[in-house]
Amino acid sequence: GNLHARGVSVKQNFRKAFNWFKTAVKTSPEDAGIVNEVAWTLTVSDLEDLKRTRYALKIMDAMMNSDSEAQQRPEYLDTWAAAYAANGDFGRAVTLQQQAVEVAETENKNDVLDILREHLEAFQNGKSITEQAP
Repeated sequence: GNLHARGVSVKQNFRKAFNWFKTAVKTSPEDAGIVNEVAWTLTVSDLEDLKRTRYALKIMDAMMNSDSEAQQRPEYLDTWAAAYAANGDFGRAVTLQQQAVEVAETENKNDVLDILREHLEAFQNGKSITEQAP
């Protein structure tokens, strides 16, 4: 999916990229790492034609509502919050991001606290997250 999104060794094609991402989730819907990576990419991509924020929210909702271990991972909470923000629900994004910060603080994950707090501030200011696609 990333190769088609960026046009690396293949012609850039966002439809094909999305289909690869979707296939990865369909193949391993119980793999929280895959779901999280796909959702993050489709939520925050700087490639507007690659974004699929409703789909990203759908797969994150499904995973987070069914996987109690994932609910305790700040990076997954961060993605979930970002998906809500990208879909315009900043209230829910703030609530989830506050949980991400709290979990990271409790687990002394100081390496991610700054970025989690930056994302929280963005959501509180009604902004979504954008990053360069892989």
